Amino acid sequence: MSPEAGLASVATESPLDGDAEGTAIGGWTVGPRLRRTLIAQVYRASRGDQEATVHVVHPELAQLREVVTAVQMRAPKISQLVDHRNVSPTFGAGFEDGYLYVITEPEDGPVLRDILDRKHAATSVGLPPRGAGNVIALVAQGLVSTGGLFHGALGDESVTVSRSGRIAIADLALGPALCAAIAAGAVKAPGWIAPEVQRGEPAGPASDVYGLGALLYDTLVGQPLTRGGPRPSEAAPGIPPEVDEIIARACAEKPDRRFSSVDSLRELVMDVLCRGVEEEEEQVGADAAPAGVATAPPRVNLTIAPALEAAMEDPHERWLVTKGRFDFGPFSMKGLVDQITTGHVHHGNVLFDKDDGGRMKVEDHPLLGPLVEAARQQRDDARRAHAEVKHQSSERKRGVTLYGFIGAGVLAAVVAVYFIITALAAAKNKKIEGVDTLASANLNVTVSEPKKPAKKPRSGGNRRSGGGGGGLPGGNDSLTLDLSDDSDEGSATLDMGTVFSVYSRFGNRLGGCLLKTGASSAAISIIIDGPSGKVNWMKVNGESSGALHSCLSGVMRAMKFPSIDGPRTRAEFDIAI
Repeated sequence: MSPEAGLASVATESPLDGDAEGTAIGGWTVGPRLRRTLIAQVYRASRGDQEATVHVVHPELAQLREVVTAVQMRAPKISQLVDHRNVSPTFGAGFEDGYLYVITEPEDGPVLRDILDRKHAATSVGLPPRGAGNVIALVAQGLVSTGGLFHGALGDESVTVSRSGRIAIADLALGPALCAAIAAGAVKAPGWIAPEVQRGEPAGPASDVYGLGALLYDTLVGQPLTRGGPRPSEAAPGIPPEVDEIIARACAEKPDRRFSSVDSLRELVMDVLCRGVEEEEEQVGADAAPAGVATAPPRVNLTIAPALEAAMEDPHERWLVTKGRFDFGPFSMKGLVDQITTGHVHHGNVLFDKDDGGRMKVEDHPLLGPLVEAARQQRDDARRAHAEVKHQSSERKRGVTLYGFIGAGVLAAVVAVYFIITALAAAKNKKIEGVDTLASANLNVTVSEPKKPAKKPRSGGNRRSGGGGGGLPGGNDSLTLDLSDDSDEGSATLDMGTVFSVYSRFGNRLGGCLLKTGASSAAISIIIDGPSGKVNWMKVNGESSGALHSCLSGVMRAMKFPSIDGPRTRAEFDIAI
């Protein structure tokens, strides 16, 4: 059935429930359910030898004329798109027997939300920075390829990841329908949907900028964007602080303060997370390489054939590179050559030609194959030479090490004798209260009662970041990822007496951190997550790093405060010895 068919009128009755399995819809037989989204139940479907995915709009939403109209206007446009690399094609749409539905291509992989949930459960964070950057770049590329169409309610349930690593927007035909349902008050909008859409105002391209910024946060942290959540650079290792500012501006409250387009945001994300970070051999959902382990070989010097030089003059970025289960790119031919010389693209990687849809291994490309082989040979030679040098160095050190062990043994014996004598002397001076000398020193720790942070005045202008040009052009909006947000008046919070009763019991441990780091006092600011009762954000003397912060953070995060029906409680207090 065509996308236009069956959408002219709204049925007066809908199915009693949302279960459509086994039903014939639009000429397709509905199979097992894949998932539930805010707008629809998603099922596998078949028609003879053909397979597809059917999105069946929730019955209560299918009764809203504005929802039906949104599908009626959007589905035909999506079905006419030519470049489907990062957008799932729409095969049909209709309203039949009370079912409002959209038919799209068959899915052979999970949605991004499932991948992020598994990743967060295993590591407590999201994807590695480069992997997250590539997800955002490819989703943005899908939005750009629509020729001006916007989604409006883009989220992690909108993006699928195929077994071959293809990233695609699965519900572009349903985005405006979800916005219409939110405007009608039939769906409660989550925090990752743009504020203007949550208020029931019309969505637009700026709404997708917000959605893409929220998706970047989700892919890095592993959890959806929420008010008062941690900054990505504090929540996960290896994330540049610039990312905090990128997300803050992309998710600005006012649409005109966001980036001008998803393509502008895409370029900036690629610069910070893809081109400015050492590349790793990543797979979606796989763990990042351990810190300090090099993942890319050094650059090699290669001779470029004349035919390849001519091809490098074309600036068109037509190539994607598949490594493991993930696509990188796009690259021009010159970009591919640079990736090969730096070791980021090598033997076994697969090239995907966006223009004609062709796939081949990079070593099978007539122009790039010889280059890949020459690069591999140079690196093999370099590794063998390095191994020989290392072996010779090891032999020279072996004799020295033997004498070193002998000397260390003698020294250890002397030290042992010294400690035995010292311990015997100390035992004579030990007090007879059952407590040793160190414990009886009685560390005097003062812990002040907490106070709520003062509300910060809101400014109408842009706030620029300091630190020697590390900020973004056009200012920086507060994303309320720290104590700067005071807009949650009326939400439940812990009273300060309850907060004090918990952390005051840890006074000696807090004071031990001061003693350990040589500090005499510290001013501590914390955010306590309401539902969990755990400290999920902390600063010490205005800083979020350093030895003192690390030690105190370990103590604070071990505390368990009472849970409340509210997003968070903020408090400040001082400790001193």
